[in-house]
Formats: sequence, structure tokens, C-alpha cells
Amino acid sequence: MGCPVTGFTEQQIHERLSLKLSAANSQTGSYTVAINAEKIYRYNKDKDVQTLIDNSGFCYVDGAAAVFGIKLLYGKNYNKINFPEILLEYCAQNQTRLFIAGSKNSIVNTAVKNITVKYRNINIVGFCDGFLSFDDIEQLIRAAQPQVVLLALGSPKQEKFARSLIERGHCLLFCGAG
Repeated sequence: MGCPVTGFTEQQIHERLSLKLSAANSQTGSYTVAINAEKIYRYNKDKDVQTLIDNSGFCYVDGAAAVFGIKLLYGKNYNKINFPEILLEYCAQNQTRLFIAGSKNSIVNTAVKNITVKYRNINIVGFCDGFLSFDDIEQLIRAAQPQVVLLALGSPKQEKFARSLIERGHCLLFCGAG
């Protein structure tokens, strides 16, 4: 069995985000996985990576090599998706509460500044660098009460962290970025 991935259009992503973030469907958490060439390769070789991918809410194509690999291996024509950017657009359009975690303090501060300039209506309810302990990040997320968390911790670290937070009862959408 091959690495599961779906070719989403931007409209389909918006529809799935609306469904996931609606009050009726916010009783469970979910996380995204950007499928790149490395994840396609590791899917059948690393059970942890396989589990992360299989249990994610959104598996999307990320990278030219993944687009080519999926076409070559599975005969499917998918386009690369910039899910974090689409998510930021969605959050700004819908006043979705967003928390951002990751990178160094100076970088996350600059990122938040740039995001608020580009997406004027975005509702960032909190942010922190990625060098805090996971327990500290979790406490900040809990206090901020976001609907969506953008994690820039590196893959698969961010997906593992998202999965652990969901297992501890966080009913949020977690999106990896980087």
C-alpha cells in the first residue's frame, strides 16, 4: 500500500476547514501532514511516520519531488499545496482564533508581524518560540484558547507534538509549517 495523499483544490481545503472548525465538529482534534518525497519514501519503512500520516486529518502534497513521485508511483496528478498560507487566509477571512508556535523568538516575532501585515483581519491569540518545553507551549495554547495552531517545529516533531496534544484532549486543528 502506498502513502495516502489527496489532491486538494484550494476550494476543497476551505470547505474541509469550515467543516472541521464548525461547532458541531470541534469535538476532536486533527493535524496536517505535508507529504514530501522523504515522507513518501519513509511511509513503508518507518512505522511511526506511517502512523502519523495515517492518523492525520489532512495529507497534502508539498514539493515538486512529491508531485513527481506521486505521478510516477501512483499515476495521480496533484498540485503542490501551500497549506499554511491557505490556512492563514482562511483564518483571516473567518476570524478564526490562531496560535503560532515555533522557531527562535526573534523569528516568530517577525513572522507574526509579517502575518498581521499581510492578513489584516487575522486573529492571532498567542504565539511563542519553539524552544520552550512542550509542557510550556501546551499551557500557552490552553490559555490562549485558539481554534487553530500553526506549529513550526520541524517534521515529524510538530506532527508528533500535535498528536500528543490531541491525545490529551485538545480539540484543535494543528498545522505544520516548515
